[in-house]
Amino acid sequence: MIQLLQPENGAKVSLQTAAQTAFAENSRDYAAPDFDWRNLTQTTDPDCSIPAPVVFSWRADGEVLLQIARTPDFADTVREAAAKDTAAVYNLEIARTYFWRVVCGDAVSETRSFTTGECAPRWIYIDGTTNVRDLGGWKTMDGKRIRQGLLYRGSELDIHREITAAGIAELCGYLGVKTDLDLRGEVVGRRFDSPLGADVAYHLVPIGAYDEYFRETAPYPVIFGLLADEANYPIYFHCWGGADRTGSLSCMIEALCGVSEAEQDLDYELTSLSVWGKRSSLGEGWQMFIGELATLGETRQEQARAFLRRSGVTDEVMDRIVHILVEE
Repeated sequence: MIQLLQPENGAKVSLQTAAQTAFAENSRDYAAPDFDWRNLTQTTDPDCSIPAPVVFSWRADGEVLLQIARTPDFADTVREAAAKDTAAVYNLEIARTYFWRVVCGDAVSETRSFTTGECAPRWIYIDGTTNVRDLGGWKTMDGKRIRQGLLYRGSELDIHREITAAGIAELCGYLGVKTDLDLRGEVVGRRFDSPLGADVAYHLVPIGAYDEYFRETAPYPVIFGLLADEANYPIYFHCWGGADRTGSLSCMIEALCGVSEAEQDLDYELTSLSVWGKRSSLGEGWQMFIGELATLGETRQEQARAFLRRSGVTDEVMDRIVHILVEE
């Protein structure tokens, strides 16, 4: 006899912690203290960038196989885990209905469903690193979403933070990352392949952050050329903290896709929940970044396209990226 306990059938489950929800909902009208994005200091505060798992529990005689799927016939099973009576599962997608059951020998439980919360971002837990989230899930101003599971931003995977074997299994096995896009200039001549292993394509394309983002245009045809090729996805892109260089590039991609300015700013500020210090859209660095953009057009989408054209990225490449990333 198998008895499912939680989640209850039809439950709505949040993938954000209380701290993550509160940060997004409360006022952030502060300017962050000065920091040097080339030499980050790791705080002693708890890492609040780790999402909330979905906790499953049941009663059964012995160890079972937990199965989680996108379809009620379990043809599209996305997670399986062996456990005795409970399991905590991370990194499911937001705004999606899932089906779950447990199998114990020849016995199969009833099937239950649950729906994950709609609020972006989709935070990701990768053991050994921090500040990881999916660019997918953010809504565009015309009501569509950036597709989940294609483009992940986060902290580095070596040097100051070192990904574990479990982290690699999650990033490459479950999330299926094919490309490691490294934005760090400080590893030129030191890093030639990905810590994720030989099966992951490694591209080291250094850029600057904030006002320095605009000083060199040569990296952007390379970066946006990678983004325009569906064969490269899923992609994990990062700098040191996943905050400043990564934040500048994330804003450019989100602007290109039509995400609102408010949510672009929020995505930048969410680094405050990791271990790399506070970020504020009112801070000097971000104000310099958006001030530079503001000289190029009326909206950030226009500004992003104008900067990319100036950098040698064609409209065809930009349109292809939007087609790949934005839901129909």
